[in-house]
Amino acid sequence: VGDIVGRYANPNECIKLLRKLDCPVVLGDLDSLVAHKRKHLSPFTYNPREIGQIKWTRKALSRSNRRWLQRLPYVWRAYRSTFVHSSLARPERFNMVDGRQQAWESLYFQRGQLCFYGHAPSVHTPKEPHTYIRSHGRLTCQSGDLAINLPGRFMMNVGSIGGANSHAT
Repeated sequence: VGDIVGRYANPNECIKLLRKLDCPVVLGDLDSLVAHKRKHLSPFTYNPREIGQIKWTRKALSRSNRRWLQRLPYVWRAYRSTFVHSSLARPERFNMVDGRQQAWESLYFQRGQLCFYGHAPSVHTPKEPHTYIRSHGRLTCQSGDLAINLPGRFMMNVGSIGGANSHAT
């Protein structure tokens, strides 16, 4: 769910495959940094390796694929489900859902029963996706298998294409 490019080689080939599949795609923070060259790469937010990867991808990406990234939505809704890279509370800021407060805020903006998101702290990705569940006025967090047969709203972290946060490696 987002972060299609920005970390690894072959960004044009990755986008070509997604365009061929014609599947829904949402914008991730790395996609945004690559597609919008004017965005500042702060050394307080990104380590030197990440800055180098993003700059390399900016140069390698074709003009057509850059425009495709620039047109991606922050949120995609269909089939009573929502797809977003980060929190639904101001998704253009790419804030992580890394605790109960952020989960409550994001669930407030959720329509439908299911929300799939990818931007998460490295402790949750990629080994242990988790789900925030809001039901009967309570919020819980669960890892592992989950049966969606309960009333309420589910916000599931499924990771993103770009992989785990590189600060953890």
